[in-house]
Amino acid sequence: MTQERVIALTFDDGPGPSTGALLDALAGHGARATFFVTGQSLRGHCLDGDRALARSLAVRALRGGNALGNHLDTHARDPMSTAALVGELRRVDDELRALHGLAGMDVPEYFPVRLPYGPLVREGAAMDERLVALAAAGRTHQHWTGIFEDWEPDTDAGALAEAVVAHVRSMWAGGLTAVPVLHDAGSRRRANGFDRSATVAAVDRACAALGAEGGRYVTL
Repeated sequence: MTQERVIALTFDDGPGPSTGALLDALAGHGARATFFVTGQSLRGHCLDGDRALARSLAVRALRGGNALGNHLDTHARDPMSTAALVGELRRVDDELRALHGLAGMDVPEYFPVRLPYGPLVREGAAMDERLVALAAAGRTHQHWTGIFEDWEPDTDAGALAEAVVAHVRSMWAGGLTAVPVLHDAGSRRRANGFDRSATVAAVDRACAALGAEGGRYVTL
């Protein structure tokens, strides 16, 4: 446990149309985060196919002191073979290395991995076979301490900010690091497309509140 007030903000599924505004909000509070990107989003899935824009947002995130993590290529939740999953893992790893090169930054020895949807319980209460594949590849899953369903089109920024702040405070009360997961894009288009402006507004409010309480931001 730690007595420090540490926050490891994480964002899944991007880059998307709200990523730039989110980076602005984080920078405004001196905060940084880990962005778990998908290969399809790096190809422009959430940006009308604009691969150049998607990659430029990822590079901007790196140059702003944020970290990139591997959220696999297709964001699939259906069972897949070990070879298929490791193939997705390696393709995104290769892309992350290239993005570090474009950013003029050293490539880290390790990229954190987060499985789409997190570890699942399969039919018959079987363990998610993707965890086995990660183990075979010498990797582990980076989970979270709180998830807030901010992908929903009716997300209210004020309520989301309050929920995030309450969660972080509860982790701090136990001397623990908070690892909330939010989303700067999505795997599929919803009523609001891939817009996550409510998340951006909530992060701005939450960072203001937590910063005033001595919060320190770390990447994974």
